[in-house]
Amino acid sequence: MTMRKNPIVTLLVLGLVFVLLFLFSLSVGASGHLSPDEVWAQLQKGRSVVSLFRLPRTLAALLVGACFALSGCMLQTLTRNSLASPDLIGVTSGGALATIVAILLAGHQTGPYLPWIAFLGASLMAALVWKLGRGASAQRFVLTGVALTAIAQAFITLLLVTYAPSAAEAMIWLKGSLFGRNWEHVYHILPWALVAGVGGFLLANQSNPLMLGEPTARGLGVRVEQLRKALWFLSVVAAAGAVAVAGTIGFVGLLVPHAARKLGGADLRVSLPLAALLGACMVTAADTLGRVIAPPLEIPAGLICAVLGAPYFAFLLWKGKTAL
Repeated sequence: MTMRKNPIVTLLVLGLVFVLLFLFSLSVGASGHLSPDEVWAQLQKGRSVVSLFRLPRTLAALLVGACFALSGCMLQTLTRNSLASPDLIGVTSGGALATIVAILLAGHQTGPYLPWIAFLGASLMAALVWKLGRGASAQRFVLTGVALTAIAQAFITLLLVTYAPSAAEAMIWLKGSLFGRNWEHVYHILPWALVAGVGGFLLANQSNPLMLGEPTARGLGVRVEQLRKALWFLSVVAAAGAVAVAGTIGFVGLLVPHAARKLGGADLRVSLPLAALLGACMVTAADTLGRVIAPPLEIPAGLICAVLGAPYFAFLLWKGKTAL
């Protein structure tokens, strides 16, 4: 009996991996490696390296990964296109452009407002993609997002070149780094993750017919237009919250939904929580790996995800599993 036929077993195995990654992330860092006993002792102290720095950074990584994965899972359901993801369809780039502008103009003063700034940018880009791609085929819809992503990336590059002397912070953020993330960042992303996760799960059952096509979904009594708007909104919420905290981390929203469907099938009631777990594990593993490869140098999680994700994406294309 395979894991795919036993979603509970799959969730339990992933849950175990999740816990192990969480504990390992707490045990490594610039101040040295800690044993499990030392980690527990520091957590009990209240104010320690683990509780003040490593724990919030790990929680931020988990939430960022879950948000990107949830966004990708909902977008692929919405468009019925396995290439749809927040980074390819323009949502991430819209949030990134707005956040880069805020960082370059206001610096650290933007801290408390970054989630809302990213949400504004992502929402404007999402509205433009929706307007231009509405009524078009799933392929043209995704291509519209790809074109607008390229335009947004061009503006980001122009800003970084123009403000080169003061763009160091923006450059680090743009690479998808979790360096220096603290409890404030966890509090920023947590509401967005909860809204996207709970909302997506509540809509999962009625979203399943969308995978069969809109005529079939309507025949089953699904209010397709309202459902599409709700999924679109929730995917923007998830991506914007993640972008505001960690910057642009690619491939999570694209590849994790594939893995979730492979493990748990197409039923969103199973694949959505699987995607959230897998996304959390992927970003946490990437961030932890970036800390231990060449200390004291830290490699951004976004670069690690790109190195790991690009070959798998190429494999999917070569095997014909993913088509535009």
